Amino acid sequence: MFQSQLDHLTFLEDPVVLETIFLKREQRKVKLDGTITLDKKLYEVPSQFIGDKIDVRIDEQGVYVFEDDKKVADAIPVSMNDNAHVKRSRSPFAPSEVRDTLEGGEDHV
Repeated sequence: MFQSQLDHLTFLEDPVVLETIFLKREQRKVKLDGTITLDKKLYEVPSQFIGDKIDVRIDEQGVYVFEDDKKVADAIPVSMNDNAHVKRSRSPFAPSEVRDTLEGGEDHV
């Protein structure tokens, strides 16, 4: 039976396609902080995608960002514990009163 229908089969030129073809697919909009939420978990993606809708594919090993059906980046899980303890510098855009208070200066009235 198989031999009689060989002319109806299409063979893949590049079997690497099979690695990504069966991944679970989702679409997400990247937030202004460069993150997406997937299954109640936060993932960081490259900043070039901020504000864009991206195609995300998932398997047991990880979460991947795809563009034009090609993997372009890995989405990295955000560690809430590590992120909470990161020392951040003051924003240059903060009002001067806030900067003075943060620097230990006198309070302005």
